[in-house]
Amino acid sequence: MKNPGPQLIVGFKEGDTAAFQTVYKMYHRALYYFVKQLIDDPLEAEDIVAETFVKLWKIKDRFETDNNIKAFLYITARNASLNFLRYRKNQVENKKEFVYLQSEAFEQNEIPIKLHLLELIQHTLEELPVRQQEIMRMILFEGLNDKEVAERLNKNPKTVRNLKNEAVNRLRVTLDRKDLAFTLLVIYFFPN
Repeated sequence: MKNPGPQLIVGFKEGDTAAFQTVYKMYHRALYYFVKQLIDDPLEAEDIVAETFVKLWKIKDRFETDNNIKAFLYITARNASLNFLRYRKNQVENKKEFVYLQSEAFEQNEIPIKLHLLELIQHTLEELPVRQQEIMRMILFEGLNDKEVAERLNKNPKTVRNLKNEAVNRLRVTLDRKDLAFTLLVIYFFPN
């Protein structure tokens, strides 16, 4: 990559948005592919890269060279990627634990509780807009993830994620009035 020159660094440190845009254009694409390769999730990779540039902007006055900027971007993005991977691993482990506990509950004849929860889910889903109902049924009852739902519906994965988040927020409000236990299950499976 071509050395940007001292004027760019001076402008960047002083908060010149054109200098920041130049730095962004220099590193965004390569940083995105770096993160995407680490976490194998394009949507999350884009979020991590965006957050990395926000962090860079917040401490722009600390950088003396282009190499300092580049090092900060890659180290910050790598650390955020590793944090995401740890979070995702914990989510998988928590879901496995929940499935195990759920199977134990069946063994202890707690089927009436499960039936109540399923009825509550069904009733509450019916209160959502049609598209959100469809997405939540695929996620909750078919076990699909956002990407799989997006492929099935021919939608952008980000659109599916946004619709799912809206639905979860509506479910939280509705279920908070009806049943605290189920609200906790929704919060557990769909944290913000």
